[in-house]
Amino acid sequence: NDVAGSYDWYGGTLKCSAKQLSSTPMSSPSLFERRQRKSIYWYNKSSDLVGSAAALWTCRDAELSSRIVTETGLGDSFSLGIATPPVYKMLCGMAIELVLKAIVVEGGGVVNTKGHDLLRHWRSTSLPLAPAEEPLLRVLSHAVVWAGRYPTPKKNEDMDAYQEVVDEALYDRVPLAAGSSACILRPNHALNWEGFSALWRRASDHYWHLRSQHEPI
Repeated sequence: NDVAGSYDWYGGTLKCSAKQLSSTPMSSPSLFERRQRKSIYWYNKSSDLVGSAAALWTCRDAELSSRIVTETGLGDSFSLGIATPPVYKMLCGMAIELVLKAIVVEGGGVVNTKGHDLLRHWRSTSLPLAPAEEPLLRVLSHAVVWAGRYPTPKKNEDMDAYQEVVDEALYDRVPLAAGSSACILRPNHALNWEGFSALWRRASDHYWHLRSQHEPI
């Protein structure tokens, strides 16, 4: 059965053939149409991505990482701590993108499938966003588009832009000494599990608030 709606998964009753359904004006929406129009599908996919990001975040633990590497035969020199952070950010970005799109669909809107600008998607909702959080969404946008999938973007300037926003969002500038103008960059862990999940849960809570107004839970 279709978990998100009241239609039969196959798009009609067992008494109707596919040919009859296609020629009947009142035939049920296709599976594609239902998944486009039902916000819960978008939300559930976002939730799946959150779970996957959680798995990657958890395997950073040295003991667990070692066990995974051994059991899967990745090789003694393989490091999950090195391999997974870019993919973790990609999954985080995808999860936020999908929950924002769930909000749009729940509000009766049409999903914008062009691009992965998370800041633009966030602004299409009524969710609050602190100025310091905007660079985090830009980092995650880069992760979805290329940084979680490829060694380089299509253009050199995109690589430069990514490095700039990473330095802005994920590092604090700390003076070398009191009164010194020289600084070092210190990781601020803004996109650790707590930081990411706080962003996602804000959007998730907003989604369920909208849904409760349309379909009391």
